[in-house]
This record gives sequence, C-alpha cells and structure tokens, in this order.
Amino acid sequence: MRLKHNKKRNTAFLYECLIQELAKCVVGRDYQRRDEIVSIIRKHFTKDSELKKELTLYTTLSETRSATDRIASRLIEEVRRAHESLDSEEVFRSQTSLVKDINSTLGTNVFSNFVQNYRNLASVQQIFNKGLKPKERVLLEAKVISLMTHNGDRESEPNRVESHDNIVLRTFIQKFNDKYENLHEEQKGLLTRYVLSFQNNGVELKTFLNEEISRLKTELKKTMKVKEVAEDPLMIEKTQKVSDSLDKLHGQKVDRNVLKRILQIQHLVREANTDG
Repeated sequence: MRLKHNKKRNTAFLYECLIQELAKCVVGRDYQRRDEIVSIIRKHFTKDSELKKELTLYTTLSETRSATDRIASRLIEEVRRAHESLDSEEVFRSQTSLVKDINSTLGTNVFSNFVQNYRNLASVQQIFNKGLKPKERVLLEAKVISLMTHNGDRESEPNRVESHDNIVLRTFIQKFNDKYENLHEEQKGLLTRYVLSFQNNGVELKTFLNEEISRLKTELKKTMKVKEVAEDPLMIEKTQKVSDSLDKLHGQKVDRNVLKRILQIQHLVREANTDG
C-alpha cells in the first residue's frame, strides 16, 4: 500500500530535519548557523503552539515500543481524536511559515537531511488523514500497531544503522563526524539538549545528563550480569572502568570532550544490548 506523502506537511519530519542540521553545526562548529536553527525551533515549536502539540502526537505513535496490541490500538484512537481537536488551519499556516523560514534562512538542502524513521513518520501522518478508504485505514493501522508493539530492539527495525563491533572512541567520533544521520535516539536527545543549552542556562541539559548517566550505569550493571561477560574477568574490568568513568562526569562542565565521551558510552551500551 503506497499513499501519497507530503514531507513538508509532516511536522515531525520538519522537526527532525532541523535536529539533524543542528548536529552538523555542532560537530562542524558552525555556531552562527546553529543559533539560526535554534531560533527557528524556538519560534515555531513553543510550548502552546499547534506545531508543538502535533509534534507530541507524532512522537507518541512513532516512539512507543513494546506495547500490547490493545494498548497500541487505544493509543492510535486517542491520538487521532486529539489530532482532530487541533486547529488544522493554524497547523497549515504554521507549517508554511516554518518552511518559509527554513528556505530563507538555512536553504532547501535542509529537507535532504537523512531522517532514520522517515517511513514511520510518513505512516503516522497518514493516520491523521481523514480521507483514507476503509481498507487503507485498516492496513495502515496494522502497520503502525506493528511498529508500536515492537520489542524495543530498535536496531533491528528497517532503516536502522547496523551496529559496529569493538568500537573505540576515535572510530566512533570519526563516524559521527562523517555520517551525522547515524545518530540513534539517545544520542540525538543528548546532542539536541547540548545545542539548546547555548541559548539558556543549561538546566535542561544538566537534568538530562543526571538521568542519562544513571540510566547508562544501570544498563552497564545489567551487562556485567550477562553470562558471557560475567565469566570473563577482562570484560568485567573494562565494563567497570566505563561505569566508573561516568561517575567522574558528574558535575563536570559539559564541553566537547565530555559530550563525545557520553556519546561513545551511549553507543557502547546500545551495542551491548543489541548483541545480547
């Protein structure tokens, strides 16, 4: 089933393109362009804006994992109902204004940024389409339900980046510099808050880091209980060192070196979970 998709009328796609462009600017140290992107995000995605409300609905469906069929169906129903309550004309005007600002300030190449979950976002957009035929709606909902009931192993989903064995900091940073689109959700969340911290006092970044460091330590602790790791003293030692290094990051000023270190550990944890 192939349905027409207008990506410039997909609020989540537009937002993801901007986030990917932010990643490029941070790595490339293009601070002027970075500030221009942040300004656009702040202008169009304010807390009470229709675009922000619609973006939240997109992420509810596109990022939910490990749900039961019943819960997924209920979520689709509730999200569709919430979407119908939005001011559709205001959403259209806001999207038009956002696209205009992107074109005039950043250039049309922004829309060419690789968005990993593009197909999922396109499917969610069609969920909001009131003109679907009954068969199209049923098949589309089945597709989105399948996405939402996935067991959470995001690396095995379509369009996900293949994991890399025995990755080290230098290799990872080089890959990060060369292929910005290879960010996974945890890294993108960290990078986004890092960039936005330049426009505020960094409170949100610090809060996120405290939570993320705790999460990473918990995941590393689980890794050390895996049979293959628990029976290998060298792997236990290395994993413990990584965990200890996270403790040292608490309270440190978040510069590029700290950022890169956390990005690396996020990747290693994701890889460990993927490899089982």
